[in-house]
Amino acid sequence: MNRRVTLSAIGIVLLALILAGCSIIAEELRAFGVGDSFVENYDASRFAIQAIQADTLPEDDEYFAGRVAAAQILGQYETLDDEDANRYVNLLGQTLALASTRPVIYSGYRFQILDTDEINGLATPGGHIFITTGLLALTENEAEVAAVLAHEIAHVASRHGAEAIMNTRGRNLALRAEALNYRLATVGLDQSAFGRAAGVLEDRVQTVANSLLGDGYSQETEIEADLAAIEILLKLGYDPYALVTVLERLEESERHAGPDRRGFHKTHPNPRRRIREITRRLVNWGGLTTINEDVAARRYNAALSGI
Repeated sequence: MNRRVTLSAIGIVLLALILAGCSIIAEELRAFGVGDSFVENYDASRFAIQAIQADTLPEDDEYFAGRVAAAQILGQYETLDDEDANRYVNLLGQTLALASTRPVIYSGYRFQILDTDEINGLATPGGHIFITTGLLALTENEAEVAAVLAHEIAHVASRHGAEAIMNTRGRNLALRAEALNYRLATVGLDQSAFGRAAGVLEDRVQTVANSLLGDGYSQETEIEADLAAIEILLKLGYDPYALVTVLERLEESERHAGPDRRGFHKTHPNPRRRIREITRRLVNWGGLTTINEDVAARRYNAALSGI
C-alpha cells in the first residue's frame, strides 16, 4: 500500500514538472528521494514522459492499442483463406506504404483480406489494415485496389487512429497521471515495458474500435486520407482518379444499401464531397502514369479473379 502511495506521489510530482516545462526532472526526482535505480532509467523513459506532455501517443503504445483494436475486428470477421490473394494485397500494400509520409512504423504495416460481402476498408493505429472481399469485388483493376489500400495507409501515416485515442480523454490529467504511474511502476519492478501501457489506454482503444466499426471518422479526416492517398498513387505512377472511380461505385452501392446500413455505408460519410475535393486537387494533373497496365492486369487477375 505504501509503495502504491509513493508511486502516486511521484506521479504527481512528475506531472507537475512536466506541465511546468521543467528541464531538470532527474535532479528534482533525486531531491524528492527517488532512488538512483529510477533516475538511471530516466533517459530511457524520457520519450514517454515527453509524449504525455505533448498529448502524443508513443509509437509503441500506438501499435499495442492498434493490436487490441485489430483483435476486435478479427473477432467479428473471418479472414480470407486465399494465400495468393493475401500475398498480392500485402505486396501491393507494402509498396504503397513505402511511398507514404510514414514508411517506417513501430512494427511495420500488415494487410489482411476479410472474407465478408460487407463493403469496407479498416486501418487500426500501428498499421493493421483490413480490406473486405466485398470491397475488392467493386474494384476492376490494380490501380483501384491500390487506391483503396493507399487511403487506409494514409489513415495510419497521418495517425488518425492515434489522434482518436488521445482526443478521447487526452487532456484528462487524472488519466495521464495514471499512465505515468504505470510507467513508474514498471521501472520500480526493473522491467523495460515502458511502451506497453495499452491496458491503461483500454477505454481510449475502444474509441478507435467505435470509429472503425461504428461511428466512423469525420468527413474532414476522410478527405485528408484521400488527398494523402492520391499523393501515394502519383509517386508510384498509378492513376489517382482510380480513387474517384471507387468512390463513385461506393456512392452507387449506397443507393441500394437499404435501411440496414453496414460497413462503408455505416462508417463513412457520403463520398460526393470527397470526390469533389480529389477532383479539385487533380485539376492540373497532366495524366501521366508509369505503371505497366498489362503487367498490373495480369497480377490483379491472377490474384483476385476468384473474388
